[in-house]
Amino acid sequence: MGYGHVKSAFVLGLYLGIVSWSAVLWGTFLAFVLAAVWGLVLMALRCGNRKTRIPFGQFTLVGALGMLVFG
Repeated sequence: MGYGHVKSAFVLGLYLGIVSWSAVLWGTFLAFVLAAVWGLVLMALRCGNRKTRIPFGQFTLVGALGMLVFG
């Protein structure tokens, strides 16, 4: 993760922390699961390998949005 992703995760954690601290943990977990699934899809399609870099910022945003909508 780059420093920009850390800053955005911090802000999302502050915002979701107002709702619930468990939402922060579940949103982070959801982001990691989505990124892992995306990496597996890239490897299955032979568009990437284990060393392919995947930006994580989009997944943190989707995880936070998922917790705001469904959490």
